[in-house]
Amino acid sequence: MAVPAVPLNLILVSLPLLATGGWQRLLPDPRLWLFALAIAAFTFLEGAASRETGPERPPSARAAALPYLAGPALLGVFWLSLYGAAITSPFLAAAGAVALAAGIALRLAAIHTLRRHFTSHVTLALDHRLVTGGLYAQLRHPSELGLLLVALGAALLMGSAPGLLFAAAVLLPLSLYRIRLEDRMLVAAFGERFRRYKGSTPALLPHWRPGAEDH
Repeated sequence: MAVPAVPLNLILVSLPLLATGGWQRLLPDPRLWLFALAIAAFTFLEGAASRETGPERPPSARAAALPYLAGPALLGVFWLSLYGAAITSPFLAAAGAVALAAGIALRLAAIHTLRRHFTSHVTLALDHRLVTGGLYAQLRHPSELGLLLVALGAALLMGSAPGLLFAAAVLLPLSLYRIRLEDRMLVAAFGERFRRYKGSTPALLPHWRPGAEDH
């Protein structure tokens, strides 16, 4: 399903430009083509990676509506990034491209690390294990950081202040709420083991902690 999803998502993301005729203004802009390439890669690679993950909608999911809010919130960032696109400095555009690429890579790495234990919903598998090694030795919620970097990168690349404001006002609170829910769930499941991990590993800002292992 990953391949058909790419053109469908590109059409969905470009709706504001198609509806307003703004594509004529942005068509010569290389940032538009870089943006489209990044969104296509993000859609295809995450779709392919999701084949290894857990059930799409587990019966034990908490705040079951959360993924259905985060998806449209990210789409809103993309829409505003295109609709609110403005001339910006090459430095900011380059920073946006780097953030976008880093966010995609980080989210994919998180999915591949957790594999079937990764779901878009807040839930635990029956045989769930606490992963604290590799990427998860540096931060507890790399997939959420990846999502936020994708949003930040899209807005910076296109020089869109509305996109940045929407990401900060809508997508960031949703991510922080998800982190809070997941941490509560993991404390209930793993107790002191997770409390020690949480005390030594930040949620979103990575740091170096050598010697960590999977448990």
